[in-house]
Amino acid sequence: MAGWSGASSAPSRTLVRAAGGVVIDPASGSVLLVHRAHYRDWSYPKGKLHRNEPAAAGALREVAEETDTSPAIVAPLGAHRYALPDGSTKVVWYYLMTAASAGGAPDGREVDQIEWLPLREAAERLTYAPDAELAVRILQLLAG
Repeated sequence: MAGWSGASSAPSRTLVRAAGGVVIDPASGSVLLVHRAHYRDWSYPKGKLHRNEPAAAGALREVAEETDTSPAIVAPLGAHRYALPDGSTKVVWYYLMTAASAGGAPDGREVDQIEWLPLREAAERLTYAPDAELAVRILQLLAG
């Protein structure tokens, strides 16, 4: 899948490390999306890693902070690497997750809305093509 790999697409002075989760409700097949008012986008919950923070730990922290859920990692989904406008490179590690709760209020700082959607509908709602491609990939995995 284009953009999804462990290899850098371009040399960079700075590497921005981030992680997040594709949180699935196994009972309904819905996925949790977040809306960020500042960017006016819909995406998966994610954020920058703290210094020396492992990607899995950061993904759990970011999902919990942004969505008020108690996530658990099911499996790694890979990383998406892309160039930022300032010339640095950002890599985001994603994990398939479940949540012990449906989520409460969004964090209000970065996220102003959270919504559970069926995967097909989520693929259409997601703002960025790599995020939508990941939803399609998960649909294919679940289909068998």
